[in-house]
Amino acid sequence: MSQIAAVMWKESRELIGARGTRGRDGVVGLFFLGIFGVFSPWVHGVSWLEMPIMLFAYGFLAGAAAAAPTIEAFAGERERHTLETLLATPLTDRSILLGKFFTAVLFGWGLVLVIVAVGLVSVNVFHGHDGLIFYRPLFLAWTLLVPLLAAGLYAAVGIFISLRAPTVRQAGQMLGMSIVVLLIAPVIVMALLPEAWVGPFLDHVAGLDTDRLILRVVALLLVLDGLLVRAALRRFRRGRLVLA
Repeated sequence: MSQIAAVMWKESRELIGARGTRGRDGVVGLFFLGIFGVFSPWVHGVSWLEMPIMLFAYGFLAGAAAAAPTIEAFAGERERHTLETLLATPLTDRSILLGKFFTAVLFGWGLVLVIVAVGLVSVNVFHGHDGLIFYRPLFLAWTLLVPLLAAGLYAAVGIFISLRAPTVRQAGQMLGMSIVVLLIAPVIVMALLPEAWVGPFLDHVAGLDTDRLILRVVALLLVLDGLLVRAALRRFRRGRLVLA
């Protein structure tokens, strides 16, 4: 744990120094903060606290924010010729990879937590005339879990790609293609399956209440995160990275 924490400290300092809150990234962050943290609560009011579509938006934002640092995780180190120095340290393979992974996940998740907190303040300012407005406990759990697991999914895919990508640019292109495949693949699979299979499945999904459906999405994300992190850990080998 101490080695993972050391890697996370190193990655956090580089992440803040490289991206910070200025320039283009700061403008983009403020834009999403304004849209999802101020405008959306103002328009939708109390219903903003129960909108499943917000979970999708939070998951996408957390994933996109978490994916950005993972592109630099190893491909960036390789470009800057600092990868050999990192691998020469007494840090274990697992601590290096997990330190980079957790840093990216917390970065993406932290962005969403800020948006959610600002949104709570906004909805109370605009619509809380009769008392404090807050999440239903179970939906609050979904609001915290879905972005966290989505950030884990994107970060795991990004690190898996960055392990072998020779440059940051190629890592970014491969990550973009992978995300498109992840988003489009379910649609293609559903289109290719026989109607006799698809119809009952869609009817079953439509019959589920919102909380049960979200629970299944959370379970699926948890399984995917575990499989991808395990695959990345098995692929991470110092000798291969140096020779790549």
